[in-house]
Amino acid sequence: PLTEAAAAHPVTEYGRSKQAAEGAARGYAGRVPISIVRPGVVFGERDRETLPYFQLARKGWLLAFGPRDEAISVIHVADLAHIVEVICLHGERLSPEGPPDKGVYFAAKDQTSFGELGGLLAEIYRREVRVLSAPGVLGFGAAALLELTGRMLGRSRERVDLSTVRTAAAGAWVCDPSKALALPIKLRMTLRERLQQTAVWYREAGWL
Repeated sequence: PLTEAAAAHPVTEYGRSKQAAEGAARGYAGRVPISIVRPGVVFGERDRETLPYFQLARKGWLLAFGPRDEAISVIHVADLAHIVEVICLHGERLSPEGPPDKGVYFAAKDQTSFGELGGLLAEIYRREVRVLSAPGVLGFGAAALLELTGRMLGRSRERVDLSTVRTAAAGAWVCDPSKALALPIKLRMTLRERLQQTAVWYREAGWL
């Protein structure tokens, strides 16, 4: 797992924009109390980015752009909000003289994989969920087609596009949240409970 001291190597424009934002924030270090929080994959109620995974699982399958057992770090939005609150109250701040990881926190609770997510969603939806692993070339081809179609139809961004596949194809996205979790953080719900909570909200809101 990556720690806060690891060098950043963004693979998408979104990642590079986040890195640039961190650089801008560092310019105010020492003048304004600032902490940087880097979450894993965020899911939860009202989120449209992870909604397709619940939609597919409800139909009996889940698409992974890489090996089904490749690890990823995930966190529910409510847990992320709690972590951010605790860091604001008790965490370190960026320092112009300090080490680059001072005042920086990874925010994640669970390390899982698409295979494990498929198993948890299968329990929630009470049906078999097949995890389909799309090889790199196939994944890039499908994403390119979806992105091109979206542009032709005037959509701002497809849920699965080349950026999505580049991120997935870069390997495991796992962070070590121990620095943040050493603060007085209390995360009481399990990953399954948070997935269940999210699935229920999607259904009751008419998104599924």
